[in-house]
Amino acid sequence: MSRVKRLGMLTRQERNWLDTLERSAIDTRIPFSATEASRTIAVTPNKTGSILKMIPNPRKMAYILRKSQEYDRWNEPKINNKTTVYWVKKIE
Repeated sequence: MSRVKRLGMLTRQERNWLDTLERSAIDTRIPFSATEASRTIAVTPNKTGSILKMIPNPRKMAYILRKSQEYDRWNEPKINNKTTVYWVKKIE
């Protein structure tokens, strides 16, 4: 009997990536993909003005968004047997 892998808490690096995403030019209230998020993080400077050296790839970014309690998953209908996954910030 194996254990089920569970989503843990966000690490400090993952939290920094999400903070950078919030400061970026992308509007998180409209649907965006994990690829768009990781590309935006790559060009957005941090609080001190320098560009981040460690940037998540789109698969890692999707994992971080899934772990976060701040974002909801939004699925686009299947086109050519592919489901497009978008993310939206929860409205409080």
